[in-house]
Amino acid sequence: MINYLKSILPRIQQHSKMLDDTATFADIPWAFMDDDGHKVTYIFRRNNELLVSKQGEVVTGKWEYLSVMQSLLIEHEGRKRMYNQGFLNEAIMLLKKDGTDEIFPLGNLQKLPDLEIDKYITTRLLKQIEVASEDIKDEPINRFNLKDGNAIVIHKARVDGNFLDLDNKVEVVNIDGNFDGLTDGYYEAKEGFGINIKNQKIISAYSWQVQMTKQGERLSIRCKFTYLRDGKVNLISPPSNGDLVIKIDLFKDGWIKLKNDDQLKIQNGQITGTLSSLEFYSLIFALIVFLSLILGIIATSLS
Repeated sequence: MINYLKSILPRIQQHSKMLDDTATFADIPWAFMDDDGHKVTYIFRRNNELLVSKQGEVVTGKWEYLSVMQSLLIEHEGRKRMYNQGFLNEAIMLLKKDGTDEIFPLGNLQKLPDLEIDKYITTRLLKQIEVASEDIKDEPINRFNLKDGNAIVIHKARVDGNFLDLDNKVEVVNIDGNFDGLTDGYYEAKEGFGINIKNQKIISAYSWQVQMTKQGERLSIRCKFTYLRDGKVNLISPPSNGDLVIKIDLFKDGWIKLKNDDQLKIQNGQITGTLSSLEFYSLIFALIVFLSLILGIIATSLS
């Protein structure tokens, strides 16, 4: 199910409510089935108390919405975890564990007592999205607030497309509520994504991803979306050269190691070098083989 959720998330994200709308999930029983087949229920109390119930045993904790991160900070059993915006509606909540591709799926027991989230998405949510998209191909179906205070609307080029697909038309909402042309350039939305516009159409898109270093420092990286051949948005690229970086926690420029062992070189707010954990360990292995050969040659010459 998790692989399915990862693949479907980009398609349904645009229809999600935001985590800052706490009334959507507060004081509601959200649950999932753990690896042992037991139901685990989370209740986010409005006073920021967290109740976690499993087989009648209840553990208390805390939760907090962090507006600067557009994330939930969840604390219980002595551990703190940060989850980013994934998808939220009245029936399901898909949270993305910060700095990873892990998804934490929760179902509303009042709306989805069987907790079959993948079945709900396939048989109900996608059909609702399809119905909502009928006959409005040329209509503005998504409105977003920009960080500069303006608002934009995005017209899908395809009925079955995503709001970040290439060639989607973008317009700015004027003071009268009507739509005006948007000048070429880069625009950032409060919802955590950015788009490059040329001739009022999307030519590239980005998403801010929070990463954690081995030392526990946090940084936010503007990663680029990849696209399929037909122009549909696909996946978020891993951090690469040229990506912008915002240091949430202060640390010096230079090489840093992320929690997943990938390494990045940060200089003046940009990534100037990358080294994946696979590349790093491959280099170490090659160095060990090389040194072994040299030692073998030396030993042979001395014998």
